[in-house]
Amino acid sequence: VADSLEESAGDSDALNTFPLFAGPFEDFEAEWYSIVGAQIMTTVIVNIVLPIVPLLIDAALRCLLPCTTSGIVTQTELNTAYRGSQFLLSSRYGMLLNVAFVTLMYASGIPILLIIGAMVFVVTYWIDKIYLLRFATAPPQYDAKLAISMLRLFKFAILLHLMLGCWVFSAGGDGDIGFPRPVLSQSIEDASDELLTESFGCHKILAEEDCEWSEKCEWSEQGTCIIDEESAAFQNFESFNFAPRLLNAVTFPYFLVMIVVLVHALLRLTPLRPAIDVATAVLCNAIIRAYEYLQAKCCKSSSTVHPEEHEKEEGDHGMPSYSQALADKKFGSFPSSYDITTIGKYAEVLSWGDNMQLFRKVSPASEST
Repeated sequence: VADSLEESAGDSDALNTFPLFAGPFEDFEAEWYSIVGAQIMTTVIVNIVLPIVPLLIDAALRCLLPCTTSGIVTQTELNTAYRGSQFLLSSRYGMLLNVAFVTLMYASGIPILLIIGAMVFVVTYWIDKIYLLRFATAPPQYDAKLAISMLRLFKFAILLHLMLGCWVFSAGGDGDIGFPRPVLSQSIEDASDELLTESFGCHKILAEEDCEWSEKCEWSEQGTCIIDEESAAFQNFESFNFAPRLLNAVTFPYFLVMIVVLVHALLRLTPLRPAIDVATAVLCNAIIRAYEYLQAKCCKSSSTVHPEEHEKEEGDHGMPSYSQALADKKFGSFPSSYDITTIGKYAEVLSWGDNMQLFRKVSPASEST
């Protein structure tokens, strides 16, 4: 891709201003994982330690406060010194969004990033909880807008995951990590070959001299003009030919879900957003109901009871009924009625009558008065 862009631009330094495809790796090969992938993992792992730094700093400063505040003479200055640092919610959201996007983006090729990202979120949760409750000053009253905005950005992280997943799972098979590309449909394969043939037009050249003169064709041993796979034109076409990478049995499900997510995100930016939200809610509800139905069917089939065993049971799950257990004194010395006037000391106290009679009972001195 980088070579194709350089030839299109006509300048070897053209990619310096936009170095997206200017890397030394042609694809997701073994060297990319050992160099770039290792650096990405290291960067995400560092985020596990970063939330601990402000907690350790504030804990050290809190231990030194008796020494650093010995010269303070006013209560206002002392309150300010012990107030604690400010808990910045915006920086926390930025760090977590960075981890979430990087983790989901490269998780197709580096699955361990999912475990590392989960560890970052767990550690951040507990460290922030301790820091907020023990060391930081009371934060302002935030509403839910920031959290909702963060959740809405996750659909773009999922979209990046699907896009990069299509490219990772369709990486070239020349190395030792190449994924297979089974044909999705023979008709799609034939259409792709026909498009390649029509684009170069080598099959229309009949003379050997004309074929050799063309920069993108060569004369074969069978006496026909075919495409020169070593030519720059063919290499450029292969660099931008996405059909073999997307339309195969491995990456096509990723590609299909990516199209659905992309169309959904674009339609929500149009006046059709209310209808899209209703359709999404109905679809999610249908999926949940289907899952609950299948779960109920599986649980019902795994917990069948034979009729002869069910006839021997008394009550639910083979336990006696409440009246039978009460008659058999299964509850021990507990009362057999919910009437409070018949239960132990409650009955004795309530038998004394109204409040005046109770006062005279507990206060014998009041009778002499």
